[in-house]
Order: sequence, then structure tokens, then C-alpha cells
Amino acid sequence: MALTNDAKVGLGLLLAMGALLGLAGLGINEDDEDDEEDDFDDFDDFWLPAGRGHELEVLAVMERRYPRREILDNPVYAVSNGSSIRPDVVVLDEDDEPLEVREAKDVALLRPSHVFQASHYDAVLQPRNGTTLDVAADTIIPDNVAELAAALGIFLKRHR
Repeated sequence: MALTNDAKVGLGLLLAMGALLGLAGLGINEDDEDDEEDDFDDFDDFWLPAGRGHELEVLAVMERRYPRREILDNPVYAVSNGSSIRPDVVVLDEDDEPLEVREAKDVALLRPSHVFQASHYDAVLQPRNGTTLDVAADTIIPDNVAELAAALGIFLKRHR
């Protein structure tokens, strides 16, 4: 396959620009090489799926609230119809039965489908202390969604 002269020039320019960008990227942190503060422990949060950070906050709260209980992070439960459910946090009692179920939502707008999802977890797992829908502080909760949650017995809780 033969390239025309215009294609060769365009390809050459593209390769040159890529090389320049690569060199520019290498020079960004030259003076920071000896810094002890370059700690990438929190860099893993960058790769978390959206909302997973909020789930981890809820998990940490549950671990502080129930220090002697087993707390499951995203456990998978088989449902009788052959499907499975995966709530964000499940706290187990001394008999390994669900004590409390938490579903974390970091969304702009809480929707009825989120409440129905938590209600389904509540119906299947039947936790003794109920199911709570933990929403981020900046999430908008319409009145009809709050009323639906109350009618279905789902607790709503905001997290900072």
C-alpha cells in the first residue's frame, strides 16, 4: 500500500507531535524526584468506579458502629428465582443472619428505581434492623422519592 506525499507529511507531523508531547510529559516532575511527599497510596482512588468511594465511606462507618460484627463488602446472594443480588454493605449478627443492609448511592438525583432496588434487598435478606439507602450530601432527593422510601420502610440517610 503506497502512501501519497500528503499522507506521509501528515503522518510525520503526527509522529513528531507525539514525540514532543512525550518529552514534555517526561520533564514535568524533574524537580520533584527527591520529594518525600510523593506518596501514591491514595492514587488507587483514581481507579475506583464512580460511587465506590462513597461505598467505602459507608463501609467504614459500619465498621466503626459494629466493631465486633462481621461486615460484608458487596456480598453476592443467590435469589430463589436463579438471579443474584449484591448490596453494598451487609452487617451480620451473631447467627450470621443479616442485621442491617446498606446501599450507597452517589448520584445527582435519587430516583424511584434506587428505592426499589433497596426494597428488593430488604425483601430478600429481611435484615433485623432494616435497610438504609445512604446518599451523598449533594444528592437531590425529590419529595415523591422520599415518600416512596418511607412507604416501603427504607431509611434514607445523607453522608457528608
